[in-house]
Amino acid sequence: MKKFSHLVLIVLGTIILKAPHTYGEFKDNLGIGGTLGFQKLYGDGGVESKFSPVGGILANYTFRNKNFGIITGLTLGWLESAHPVMNKHAAPNLLSLDILGAFWLLPQQVVNPYIYIGLGVINFSYPANPPGGRYMDGAFIIGGGMEYMLNPQLGLNVLMDYRYTTGDDFDLMHGGTTDGYLHARAGVTYYFRPRNASDWATTKDTQLDADLANLDEMDSRNQSDYATDDFVTLKARIDELNEMIAEKENEIRETKLLIDAKKEELANPSLPEIPPSLPEGTNSNMPSVVTSGEFSADYTAALERFFAKDYDGVISVMTTLIQREPQNSLAGNCQYWIGEAYNGKRDYQNAISAFEKVLNYQNSPKIDDTLMMLGKCNLNVGDQESARKYLTQLVEQFPTSEYVVKAEEYLAKL
Repeated sequence: MKKFSHLVLIVLGTIILKAPHTYGEFKDNLGIGGTLGFQKLYGDGGVESKFSPVGGILANYTFRNKNFGIITGLTLGWLESAHPVMNKHAAPNLLSLDILGAFWLLPQQVVNPYIYIGLGVINFSYPANPPGGRYMDGAFIIGGGMEYMLNPQLGLNVLMDYRYTTGDDFDLMHGGTTDGYLHARAGVTYYFRPRNASDWATTKDTQLDADLANLDEMDSRNQSDYATDDFVTLKARIDELNEMIAEKENEIRETKLLIDAKKEELANPSLPEIPPSLPEGTNSNMPSVVTSGEFSADYTAALERFFAKDYDGVISVMTTLIQREPQNSLAGNCQYWIGEAYNGKRDYQNAISAFEKVLNYQNSPKIDDTLMMLGKCNLNVGDQESARKYLTQLVEQFPTSEYVVKAEEYLAKL
């Protein structure tokens, strides 16, 4: 019996000693409360027992997954019994230290039922008959309870269990079955951190607004501290919307590039269009910009490669064209498409270098496009100062450009 009691004490001691090392997390999951109730002895045959009072302290520690927790308790009570034939009477006082493993049956809400199993160490004495010191015993515990949350931090707990003792010492009768007793208590528990309960939200819109208002703060802390169902659902929806927005922006951007190519073609109406034999997945009606001769054909082929996402091919052909005819009227455009190709590869540093060279072609129709792309690429590499410089230049130098509205949006966030 002593070995059993020592084992339970070692388990409890380990928890208590470990708690200070993780005090912040421990405190966030801990609830402390007080309880009152009754208990009744079930001993050997012929022994009559009465309901006796019991009171104690209850500590509830819930793990992050919300399905399992630890309940510890320190209780003081009595077990009164009598044998009418043998004229024996027992009324031992019991000081019990318990450790219980609780399994929550439902997600945390206002009403939370649970079941538990555990172990207890009992220290008891007989004040009246027979006289003597205090003794030790142990118990195996099985039971269940329910918690009703009065508010996010205050819960009303009711629990009942049966305790199988390892000895036959409580009713003064020996030789029969081991003693056991029914134990029931009710009380309140205070939780250091508000518990999740969706029923407290007045409306879904109110809850959503509150979550959105605190989203930045939540992201700056360890996500595990906020792994509630509402947060996970909200975060997933926001991520999904961000992906959809990014997709639509890419589609708009591709359409814009096609429109730009069409404008270049209209500026050179005497030149041929891109041949219809495009790679699978590209637009067969896609226009191009060409001038004349071999330069025009190569430029057209490079644009075809861009819309087929052959970015390395674009860089190679456009670079060759610039080296071959640096004074060609489309040389600035070639340099611009080199920058677009690097941007398509998400190689933002090389894209910035390529776009900066476009600014040397002062008569290029791509200057406002280039300033916009320089702003975006510098934001992508975290250079806010350079991004601000190029976006400001775009707004001041090209006030009628179609990119001004978007540039002002970026500037407002810097």
